[in-house]
Amino acid sequence: ESKQNVADSKNRDLTDPPLVKFKTLKIKKSRIMKDYFGKDLKKHLETYNEESVNLLNQEDDLNFLIFEDFNTTGILGEVNQLRQERNNGERNCWYSFVWYLGNVGKGLSGEDGGSEGEGRQVFSYISKIRSFYFLTIRKDDPENKLLMGLSFLRPHEIAGKTYESIGRWGVIGKSDNKNDICLPLSYKADASQNLVDNSKIIDFVEKELSLERGWKIGTSIIVPFYDPEIITQEKLIADTIDQYKVPILLGKLRVQINEIELNKDNIKTYIAENISSVKNYKSSQIINFLDFVEDSSKIKPENIINVKTNINERSISTENFD
Repeated sequence: ESKQNVADSKNRDLTDPPLVKFKTLKIKKSRIMKDYFGKDLKKHLETYNEESVNLLNQEDDLNFLIFEDFNTTGILGEVNQLRQERNNGERNCWYSFVWYLGNVGKGLSGEDGGSEGEGRQVFSYISKIRSFYFLTIRKDDPENKLLMGLSFLRPHEIAGKTYESIGRWGVIGKSDNKNDICLPLSYKADASQNLVDNSKIIDFVEKELSLERGWKIGTSIIVPFYDPEIITQEKLIADTIDQYKVPILLGKLRVQINEIELNKDNIKTYIAENISSVKNYKSSQIINFLDFVEDSSKIKPENIINVKTNINERSISTENFD
């Protein structure tokens, strides 16, 4: 899902391809969950399971899975508007990512492809507390950082009050129509979106988790309490090759998993030297397929024959050709 979002939110003003970095992180000692991310989550997790609640009190050996993308647009949109269309007429991707469930079109950038608002659940599913957090710097607001979190539990009741299945971690603020909503923590105040300065907390989170974001446009996804026995570096590499070998080969995407980078210049060599198989395919079969893709990409347009057909046709005749 993270790689799909990156491909969809490519910054088209740049020639360099999007880059997504995966990092597995174990923090020896930290109160980031107890004092920050998990502070208001405990009462909701108590309705979910006891193991999750116990994790929130943990201060030692905290496992985090970090996704950071670069050469992308960040999550665009007005954060204080609960509607799909921005003031400029474009789709409000912030609303789609944070609030909406269902098919509203694709992509975090509003330009094409990607998340329908449901794919974000993937990040929470790999967390033992069913939560993730994200820090984003947007292409149209490059001097600010926004930090927020999402939890996917189940509908529940606390002290007679009913809560929906999706919870949001942030600060209570006002929407543009003066209703109370959850807003992200902001690095600087922005009266136009009812945002207040929470730069000290954002600085702490970035330093504590060794994020590489700095002031580079893009989004960092933070997944606490993932299972390192299930999500290993080897599995991340294998899944990357399985699903994204073609855009990597064609120079449309770069992926770095801890210290290992896969790009157009080394993906075939890496597979040949380090991978025996991916799912049911041997490394030699994958390389043969990539050779075919690479050769096909070099065909000149005048040598391409277009065939008019559809998925339901079982044969091709002369009528299918221009």
